[in-house]
Amino acid sequence: MQKKRAATNQRQIKPQAYTEGTGKQKKTAVAKQGKKQRKTGRPASDDCGNASSTVNLQKAAAKKKKRVNNTEKPKSGRKRRSRSVSASSHTYVKMKKRKKKRSRILRTFLIELGLTIAIVSMLAGSIGYLTLSLPVVDGYGMTPTLNDQERLLVRKRGSIKRFSLVYIKNPQTGQRLIRRVIGLPGETVEYQEGHLWIDGEEIPERFLSSIGESEDSTPATANFILQELLGQSRVPQDSYFVLGDNRRYASDSRSFGFVSEEVVIGVVTARIFPLHQMTQF
Repeated sequence: MQKKRAATNQRQIKPQAYTEGTGKQKKTAVAKQGKKQRKTGRPASDDCGNASSTVNLQKAAAKKKKRVNNTEKPKSGRKRRSRSVSASSHTYVKMKKRKKKRSRILRTFLIELGLTIAIVSMLAGSIGYLTLSLPVVDGYGMTPTLNDQERLLVRKRGSIKRFSLVYIKNPQTGQRLIRRVIGLPGETVEYQEGHLWIDGEEIPERFLSSIGESEDSTPATANFILQELLGQSRVPQDSYFVLGDNRRYASDSRSFGFVSEEVVIGVVTARIFPLHQMTQF
C-alpha cells in the first residue's frame, strides 16, 4: 500500500515539476506569451486562449497580405505604364532614325543623279561640239533639196564623196552655206548642154530630175569649163568644186572659186526638222 501511494505521489509531482520547470524554461515561456500578447492584443494564459490567438494570428496575417497586395497593385500599374511609355518612346526614336536614314539616302541619290546628269550633259556637249553641228538652212540656194529655215544634222568629221552635201564657209565672205560636191581633187569638171562631164565621162545627176528645164528649153546649168571659168583645168589638191542645186540662182564655186578642206565644217547627214520631212542623206 505504501508503494502504491508513493507512486501516485510521484505522478502528481512530475507534472508540477515539468510545468514549473527550470528558470530558463520559465523565461522562454514568458517570452512566447509576450509575443502572442503583442500580436493578438490578448493574454495567452490558457489553452483556449492559445487556440483563439492562433485564429487571430491567421486573420491578422490575411489582413496584412491584403494590405500588401493593395499597396503593390498601384506600383505594378505604374511600372506597366512606365514600361509602355518607355517602349513607345523607343519605337518613336527608331522611327525617327529610319526617317533620317531614308532622307539621307534620298539626298545622296539626288546629289549623285544631278552630278551624273551634269557630267553626261557636259560630255555630250563637248562631244557634240567636236563631232556634230545643227545648222539651219539660210536661203534658197539648195531648193528643192533643202528649203529655207530647215534644221540639219552635220557630222564634222564625215567622209566627203561626190554629190555629198557639205556645210562650208564662203571663202570670200565667211558666210556659212550648204552646197553639193561636184568635183573632187585632181578631176576635170565640164558642163555641156546641162550634162556633167568628169574627166571626159558623163555623170548623171539624178537629184536634179525634179528641177527640169525652163520654159525656153535652156538647161538648168549653163555650159562651162574649169579652165575658162577659174583658170585651172583640174580641181586643186585638198579642194573641192561645189554647186548649189538651184543652179540658176545659187552662189557657189562658179562665183567664189574652189573650196579648200579648211573651210569645210562637215558633211550633212540628215534633215531633222520639220519632223514630217525628216530625211537621211
